[in-house]
Amino acid sequence: MNILQIIFLGLLQGFTEFLPISSSGHLILFERIFNVNADCILINLMLHLGSLIAVIIVYHKQVTNVIRHPLSKFSKMFYLTTVITVAIAFVMRFAFEDLLNGKYLAVGFMITALILMITSFFVKDKNNLIDKDMNYKTSVLVGITQGFAVLPGISRSGITISTGLLSKVKREEITAFSFICSLPIIIGGAILELVMTPVIEAISPLYLIVGFVCSFASSYIAIKFIVRLINKDMYFPFIIYLIIIGGVSLFV
Repeated sequence: MNILQIIFLGLLQGFTEFLPISSSGHLILFERIFNVNADCILINLMLHLGSLIAVIIVYHKQVTNVIRHPLSKFSKMFYLTTVITVAIAFVMRFAFEDLLNGKYLAVGFMITALILMITSFFVKDKNNLIDKDMNYKTSVLVGITQGFAVLPGISRSGITISTGLLSKVKREEITAFSFICSLPIIIGGAILELVMTPVIEAISPLYLIVGFVCSFASSYIAIKFIVRLINKDMYFPFIIYLIIIGGVSLFV
């Protein structure tokens, strides 16, 4: 793996983690197209760390609130969503492992495109007033949908934000909640990889630093971009992109 591939992986991780296009799906597709094994545990850890830090910086107030007020309503919803997600992801990972190898990658991309399409059609301020605060019912639904986002091609951010919007939760609230709920998922996924990897490859510190910086920068930009996008009902470009990338994945 060379420095250009590290840069590409860093940018890929950040943008696809938070834009509604599926980071796991793009990683699998990248490996297929370029015949590159991106399964280096140290690189993956640094890439995930970059995304993690970006979320914490953008939503530092909400993260601090969870730490300082662990029994607040927001914190309880956060815990509820996380527990449900972990339970479903655990079952999916060990009971339906064949679904996680990318065999049905095109289906995952198309499902995400369909979800975004439905959300774009039904969620319009002029027809459906989006004014609800985040609540326990929506946190349960977000937990369920986020659990199924373990399937390659299904975007975690896309499906969770759409769940909130279809539940008529305020755009800013569901976006913030979705990204904050990504923290335990990112951490848990990295730890799971570390535990399940028997041998950790040695890699240049420069590569690790470059990977972290690229992941952090692209994650930060993607989060800021999607926050603005959510307020403008501009899912259409992502729907078209997912349909195209889904078609491409059928042939690689």
